[in-house]
Amino acid sequence: MNNLYKKLDIRLSALVRHLIPCDTTADVGCDHGLVSLYILKANLSKNVVCIDISPKCLQKTQNLLQKAKLQENATFIQGDGLAGAEDIPINQIVIAGMGGINISNILNAMPKLSQDARLVLQPMNNITLVRKTLNSLNKTIIRDEIVFDKNKYYHIIVAQNGKQKLTKQQIRCGAVTEDYRSADYQRWLELKVKKVQAIINAISKDNEKYPELNEYLNDLNKCKF
Repeated sequence: MNNLYKKLDIRLSALVRHLIPCDTTADVGCDHGLVSLYILKANLSKNVVCIDISPKCLQKTQNLLQKAKLQENATFIQGDGLAGAEDIPINQIVIAGMGGINISNILNAMPKLSQDARLVLQPMNNITLVRKTLNSLNKTIIRDEIVFDKNKYYHIIVAQNGKQKLTKQQIRCGAVTEDYRSADYQRWLELKVKKVQAIINAISKDNEKYPELNEYLNDLNKCKF
């Protein structure tokens, strides 16, 4: 098990740490199948639903699980989002490596049987949209961290059922204050502050974007530890 964990990069290692034991987990956009394999090897789920829009990626996952003799615990679906999994009660959903717009669309189209699922998300962009979507779907964000891997910063969001009213600062900067304390978050924050400050310095105070950018900069600075 430790050897398998070591095969995951920093991003995926951080992602799987947030998975909890349950009956069925869906790996949406399963790609290479490493997360699906980890879920079954670590006994985090009795069953895994492997979904990918690409038949080649789905075949990769199928081959990997067959090699590990775990294919009987997996359902393989070629589809977009959770399309094709409407009749499967899913307790936990992993969506990693997709854009925030795609993730938000998947969440908004959640099948009825999966609407109570715990969510472990790793959006590549449009992070604020994902937070807004979770808020609108009455999901509480319980972790909202940043990890650095291969010269990039990645956001990981964990959510579960429960109403939550995020502030504008939380939507922009992260929903969980405790996660601000991490070294990776603070380094990301420093870069973000410099970027926004540079934009502010390059425009006039009369620019219509100035007040919003200045407010954003203040929100970012409030997150420093």
